[in-house]
This record gives sequence, structure tokens and C-alpha cells, in this order.
Amino acid sequence: MKIRNLCIAGAVAAAFLSFSAPATRAADMSSMSGIDYKPLIHPLWDYTDLQGASAYGLTDSQVATVAKIAWKTGWSFDAVLAMVQRGESFGAISQKANLRLSDVTDSSDVESQIAAYKTAYEHSGKGAMSSSM
Repeated sequence: MKIRNLCIAGAVAAAFLSFSAPATRAADMSSMSGIDYKPLIHPLWDYTDLQGASAYGLTDSQVATVAKIAWKTGWSFDAVLAMVQRGESFGAISQKANLRLSDVTDSSDVESQIAAYKTAYEHSGKGAMSSSM
């Protein structure tokens, strides 16, 4: 009887630990490594989207502007990037989205978020898996 109760208690503890909040696990990982892994929890963009935009020839500032437009409008990163690839200016895109151009072109806040996301991604298991393929 005691062994059965011990097994049940162990199963409950394992279930609790496996379903603990991702933010808690990210905070634990961050404190151990010095890298902030919280940007990986609910990212506003995908690593491959960012790399694809850079490969297309956009600067970090332009990639951040694309990400900021996508974030403020709710459009996908790919949709905004496709508009840029078709030759639409950021001014035309922001007008279409009903955004002020000054809000869109000042993307230093998003640049720092992207840098934190890339650092966390490249040092996580996700980045290690994609670089080994």
C-alpha cells in the first residue's frame, strides 16, 4: 500500500513539474546561463522569417520595421515582407495599415527584442538542432 501511494505521489509530482509554466522554466534557464530565454515563449516572429528577410537583403533596421508593422497590425511577418519584396515602401504600407510613419520607422525597441530573441534561440536546443542539420 505504501509503495502504491509513493508511486502515485511521484507521478503527481512529475506531472506538476512537466506542466509548470514555460515562463517559470525560462526564468530558471535564464538565471543559470545569463541569457534571457523569455523571448522564446510567445515570439512575435519566427527565426526563419528573420533569417529569410536578412537573406533577401534587408538591414537589421528594415527587418525590425517589418516586424514592427506585423506586430502593430496583426498581419503575418511574411505578408509584410511580401509587400516590401513587391516594392511597397514602408510609408505606403503604414498608410495602408492606418499607422503613423514615425511609429513604424522608429524600430529601435523591436531591434533590441529581435536581438534578444536571436540570442536566446541560437543558444537554445532549437538553434542547436537547426544548425546541426
